[in-house]
Order: sequence, then structure tokens, then C-alpha cells
Amino acid sequence: MRTTDDLLVVFDAECREHLAAMRRALDTLEHRPADWNAVSVVVRGAHTIAGNAAMMALTAPTKLARALEQAAIRLHGGRQAAGMSAMALMRESVEALDAMLRVCVQQAGDGVSLDSRVERVLNRLEGVGVQTAAGST
Repeated sequence: MRTTDDLLVVFDAECREHLAAMRRALDTLEHRPADWNAVSVVVRGAHTIAGNAAMMALTAPTKLARALEQAAIRLHGGRQAAGMSAMALMRESVEALDAMLRVCVQQAGDGVSLDSRVERVLNRLEGVGVQTAAGST
């Protein structure tokens, strides 16, 4: 049977892989905003991190990863090209998620809360990909 420390090592390694793939996908989207394969990479990475974080009872990273996943789904589902503001926000979200996961792994648990910066990112993520009367975000 694996110990919590062993699981955290595996969890951390898998998160690093998904975060790296998400960063590469975001780089692609900066040059090709309508690249739906790149959006799918962000969706899958965020989904996997959210699920794994939930299994590890890491509530704050789970919440942020789910919000990022939903924002990417809205972009993908609406077939909207990611605008620069949405791209910057998704990149900011990936970096915040990375920092949060590092703290969780270092502290061997969910000893991290959503600080005000992450709360603002979460609130802004809710608007990504949502059509407005004046246009799109």
C-alpha cells in the first residue's frame, strides 16, 4: 500500500506533466487562437488535475482547476477563438494553480487557501467564453 508521501510524489509528477502541456497549448493559442486541439489540451489537463486534486482532498487547487476547465470548455464549446484577455487569464490561472499545487505538495496536504488574487482569477474565469450583448470575451 502506498503512503501519502508516495501518492504526493506521483500526484506532483502528473500535475507537472499536465501543467507543462497546458503551457505549450497556451503558447500555441497565442499564435493560433482558433486551434481547438490546443484548447482541448487545456481542458483535459485542468480536468485531470481537478480530479486528482479532489482525490487527494486538496480543495483549493480542485476549485481553481475546475474553474479553468470550465472556462476552456466554454471557449471550445462556443467555438470562440481565445482573445488576448482570455489567454492572459488562462495563463495566469495555470501559474496560480502551479504555485498552489507546489505549496500543497510541500506541506503534504491542503494547507493552502484561496488568497484574494486567486479569488479574483476565479471570478474572472467565470466570464471567459461567455457571449455578451456587445460581443464576446
